[in-house]
Amino acid sequence: MRVYYFGCVGEAGHYMHTPDMQQDWNFMRSNPWAGALDDAFKGLRHKDGWTAFAMHDYTVDQRPGSNSVFLAEGIFSEEEMRGLAHEHFPLVARRIGLPQKGLGS
Repeated sequence: MRVYYFGCVGEAGHYMHTPDMQQDWNFMRSNPWAGALDDAFKGLRHKDGWTAFAMHDYTVDQRPGSNSVFLAEGIFSEEEMRGLAHEHFPLVARRIGLPQKGLGS
């Protein structure tokens, strides 16, 4: 399963990152939401066998509409996406204050 993070790492600028925090320009252009991840939506979305989980994120970039998006190959719930974010991108998940469990869990 492929998992990615779209957002800021260390400085303003939203890019697609692999779990080892390398930028992936190819997937940035070829993901199911190509060109529409930057402040396009918030919450959970499924498309073409992928799940995207997006939320506002002003921890690095304070410009209006700044966001973080976790993408995973497969169909997942919000709680599962939170778990994948913490597993594959623990520093980002902690930085943005992403709860590991859903509300009421």
